[in-house]
Amino acid sequence: MHCKYACYHNLFSEGSERAFYIAGVIAADGCVFVGKRNSNKNYLHYGLVICLSSKDEDFLGLLKETMECANPIGKYKTTGINGNQYESVKLSITSEQMVNDLSKFNIVPKKTLIYDMPKWLIAHPLLNHFLRGYVDGDGSFYICSDTTHASITFSLRGTIPFLTNVKAVLETQCEFVTTCKPTTSNGIGKFTLHSNTIIQKVTNYLYKDAYIFLPRKRDIARKAEQILLVKQRAHDEIEQILGRTCSTNIHTNNTRAAIIPR
Repeated sequence: MHCKYACYHNLFSEGSERAFYIAGVIAADGCVFVGKRNSNKNYLHYGLVICLSSKDEDFLGLLKETMECANPIGKYKTTGINGNQYESVKLSITSEQMVNDLSKFNIVPKKTLIYDMPKWLIAHPLLNHFLRGYVDGDGSFYICSDTTHASITFSLRGTIPFLTNVKAVLETQCEFVTTCKPTTSNGIGKFTLHSNTIIQKVTNYLYKDAYIFLPRKRDIARKAEQILLVKQRAHDEIEQILGRTCSTNIHTNNTRAAIIPR
């Protein structure tokens, strides 16, 4: 197959962080396709596309560089279900090797309504990188606050089978139990977590040994740890005022992360 632009076509054959992370992004916010590009040509065209909001153009550039890809980034406008127009950026790659390798992650054509993780991936030591990529593609961390309380909420979209598996993985890997369950609204599955303590654990798991991530989401996620630290300091100060021995009930683990373009 002729490819107009250079790219590292064996990327998803690797057992590496970048391969699992970018596969997660594609599972959430990308697609693959196979078909005849021209009915007069007797060959199949294999392609993959990653599409993000225009505000994440720099991040898409980082993904492009990590994939050792020379393809240009396209810009276009799309219309949402509310009728509003949105500016998007898109990276399109022609690669039979990549499309075939991504099928191991259950990333296949028209996957949106059927996607779930394969069993081998659920038990893989690099799963946190795949999930971080999926979160950066179709998840969010956002701040909920009022005059008396501040918390970080984690939300993820996907099929109910996929979200059910994510819930089980996070409960096991992060050592918590939650009554929150995936729900469906307007045909879209959604899973939400609210507790600062749980969000801190989830953040530590997703960003463990991470060098590639979407900074704006990571920065909000880490505010859960900051809120817990502030609450602990306030608790300790009150204990000191009352003349009691301070007891530390909140434990945090620092997570080091940096973007290192390849």
